[in-house]
Amino acid sequence: MKDIYFLTISRENTVLSPQPHLMLCGENISFLNPILKDSTLIEQSEDFFNMKVTFFKGSRFSQTLESKVLCSETQLFGNKKQLPECKYPCLGKVVIATEIKQIDVELLKNISWFIRGSETLKPESLKELPNEWRIIDGRGMALLEKYPQSLKQSCRQLFLVMLGLAYYYALQQINEELSYVLSKSDNTSELDQLYSDASIFNASYYFYNPIEFSRYATFRTWQDVREAYHLEQKNKEITSQLAQVHQILSYKEQKNEQILDKLRNKKIAWFGGIISALGLVEVIDVIKNWLS
Repeated sequence: MKDIYFLTISRENTVLSPQPHLMLCGENISFLNPILKDSTLIEQSEDFFNMKVTFFKGSRFSQTLESKVLCSETQLFGNKKQLPECKYPCLGKVVIATEIKQIDVELLKNISWFIRGSETLKPESLKELPNEWRIIDGRGMALLEKYPQSLKQSCRQLFLVMLGLAYYYALQQINEELSYVLSKSDNTSELDQLYSDASIFNASYYFYNPIEFSRYATFRTWQDVREAYHLEQKNKEITSQLAQVHQILSYKEQKNEQILDKLRNKKIAWFGGIISALGLVEVIDVIKNWLS
């Protein structure tokens, strides 16, 4: 083992400033869907793993995430208390180790302590690929590189985990706003706006496969990320729920309009009857005057 990096991913409240060129690890990004690439902003340090990314620029559901290296070591820690401590809220934790010839118990302990806070990670939990071992779940990612190589591919995989989290929390925001709107009595206009904004987000920013298929290794990583955060299921559930609620409220609003129309028609008929009666009285008076 050459190096082991302990990283965290957290959420930022700001949107990054536009850059002349969108670059990752000093190179132009060529693995992202072009539309998604146009709505992404990146700030990255020279060591690659410290970076900030704004996803879905232009949407009110945009997300800015930051990855930070807490420490980089060449030796493993002897116990959990020696591990670097995260003193701020984080969405996930990542361990990246380089030049791993085989997976040993102590390495797994360090990874499991850091990501899970326990010793539950087992060797069979890791997916073995030609150049690495990998596991991605809701708590983060462990990436163990087998051969000496640049860290660019590892950085791409870290970027994809951040993208997965950005999708997850954008969908979570839509869900929370829906719950808030439904808690209010007069909510039709707000629900219409949320339904419109969420539909635009889904059509413009959510992609089942945002990775170009020609980049197969990166494409496979995204499949693991998508499954780890249940993005497909979460997106379907939220969009379906939003559509159903919108349809129900639209139906109620339509029924209310129909009731109001009926009342208006009754009032018009009643008023017309009075006018007609008054007109008939006038005619009788004219005839009486003519006969007398």
